[in-house]
Amino acid sequence: MDIKFRLLQHEVTRCPETWGMRNECAIFYRIYYILGGEAWYSDGKHEKERLKKNHLYMLPVMHPYTLWHNKKNPLCVVWFHVEMNLETAADLIEIPIIKDTELYYLLKALEIINHKPEYFAETEQIFGSVLNLLNKKYSLLKICSKRMQEICSYIEENLGGDLSVQKVADYAGMERSYFSKLFKKTFRMSPRQYIYAKRMNCAAELIIQGKRIKEVCRRVGYTDEKAFSRAFKQYMEMSPGEYGKRHIEQP
Repeated sequence: MDIKFRLLQHEVTRCPETWGMRNECAIFYRIYYILGGEAWYSDGKHEKERLKKNHLYMLPVMHPYTLWHNKKNPLCVVWFHVEMNLETAADLIEIPIIKDTELYYLLKALEIINHKPEYFAETEQIFGSVLNLLNKKYSLLKICSKRMQEICSYIEENLGGDLSVQKVADYAGMERSYFSKLFKKTFRMSPRQYIYAKRMNCAAELIIQGKRIKEVCRRVGYTDEKAFSRAFKQYMEMSPGEYGKRHIEQP
């Protein structure tokens, strides 16, 4: 079964001196393919893990971690922010990429086209091949149960409405507190956090499509454009306008 995903952001970057994050607790997947430089990862299990060249890393979701690098030898990386309906990983996943393998050539292709907005569709297609190959080869990504997939589909179909945790629990046929515990056990985030993440991810996709902010707000359940812009910037670390400029498709 192919993994369903939404590619939120992607780039090839030589990180600036100020790059790094402390006790980050992302609600989307960060996937890094290391090209060079000196950078480290730390969490409750890894005191100081060096990010190795020619290795692919999948960082945890809803699990705090810290990243930093050597300013004199900055991190060079092909990176992706990805939303997926999977049982989330609570630990750092590290995969060595062997030269002249299928994974190696797919990642090299992404390195070449990843910073070119006009190749977004190709990037998305190749990245999907990378995910499915990883899952087939390493069985890293566990797709959530059919019941949870149905609940996730219900959330996605109702993002534009008054989507409360109680309404989702009612749809699932569960008492609210029990539903919230079960949901968090699966996704390592509360239903409220998940709904927020889904709304922001959907908004990002609509912005890429060139939709006006007023329509984006309506489609993701916001009535106030300023409140939406604040929420989007908090999630994406850039304003809706800045996000749109980074993803303009060329003719």
